[in-house]
Amino acid sequence: MLAGKRFLVVEDEALVALDVTSSLEEAGVVLIGPVGSTAEALALIERTTFDAALLDANLLGQPVSEIAAALTRKRVPFAFVTGYGREGLPEAFARAALLPKPFSQEQLLGVASGLVQ
Repeated sequence: MLAGKRFLVVEDEALVALDVTSSLEEAGVVLIGPVGSTAEALALIERTTFDAALLDANLLGQPVSEIAAALTRKRVPFAFVTGYGREGLPEAFARAALLPKPFSQEQLLGVASGLVQ
């Protein structure tokens, strides 16, 4: 189901980004990123097309509501990846899909598949 799908990965922690990207690549996903800043993410959202995104809920200590809003405007499904639970999400996106840290490969692929069904 994931093979050939294009995913944007927005994650500022190198080890988490490596874990996410390697698991998605094994599933046949075409990766965009990973990127670790709001500016990089917004630039990619404006100039690139993709099927879904995985978005760290906190980039370098900054909220990611601007990125979530840009994804929503382009109608790109996304899930937040966070260790803080729903209370750490931007208020306007409190009901968005969520992948809690730490996560298993099975959980990651389940959430990713749910975004592109």
